[in-house]
Amino acid sequence: MSYTLQNVSAPAITESNSLQISRIDKQGYQIFDALTPSELHLVQSIILSKINELGKSESINFSDWHSLLSSYTSNFSHLHSRLAPKPIRLFSGDDLDAVLKLSIFNRIRNDLGSFLISDEELYGFPEIYWRLVRPNTYSDVGPLHADGWFWDCNHWIMPHSTDKRVKIWVPIAAEPNLNGLLVVNESHNDSLMSYDVKVIDGKKKPVISSIIPDSLPVLLPLRPGQALAFNDSLLHGGAFNNAITPRISFEFTCCFNTKHA
Repeated sequence: MSYTLQNVSAPAITESNSLQISRIDKQGYQIFDALTPSELHLVQSIILSKINELGKSESINFSDWHSLLSSYTSNFSHLHSRLAPKPIRLFSGDDLDAVLKLSIFNRIRNDLGSFLISDEELYGFPEIYWRLVRPNTYSDVGPLHADGWFWDCNHWIMPHSTDKRVKIWVPIAAEPNLNGLLVVNESHNDSLMSYDVKVIDGKKKPVISSIIPDSLPVLLPLRPGQALAFNDSLLHGGAFNNAITPRISFEFTCCFNTKHA
């Protein structure tokens, strides 16, 4: 499939769609059912194949998803750095084609309106990428942040005709209350949140400078197959993984045309 995101226009969303987006903006986020069991299995199989491909040089092969979760830490952790580059974790080619057929995209389109998936780093196709967070590993989770900060400090350009971003986060392997995503309620309405810009691994990254009390971040109890849609000014971050198996998720940014809504 060919992806031509440059100069492609997103149709304006409807008044009904605008109302749904405003509800996300009011609360900061919304949880919804995203994947059927068969779709969840499909995404898991794609990620399993990618990890097995990366482990081939070390003769590492996980027979199935359960094997990956139960023995990743003991068998692959020394190779975990191979997952660090974002391009490695991007769905591309046939995998991207399969992912784009998931019902979550129709659900978003029906509820929030027509959209384009961002390609902020100009890979040439929609940026839908996955993450794996190992158990009991602080280095696998970053600091609290707002996605909008990345757009601002890198001067990323949204797809043509779009003016509104909503981030989507989908857990594929997760244990509610033990791992997942932290959010700071109402933080998307706080204009005083501040950050410094640092260059890390050759890329500009925002590092929060505001002091956030430990009591404020809330761990959202999402289960695999659910999804979180959130305002890209919402302060959030990956939670420390207190489970005994990896937390795996995928995410992407939807860009909407609200100018005529």
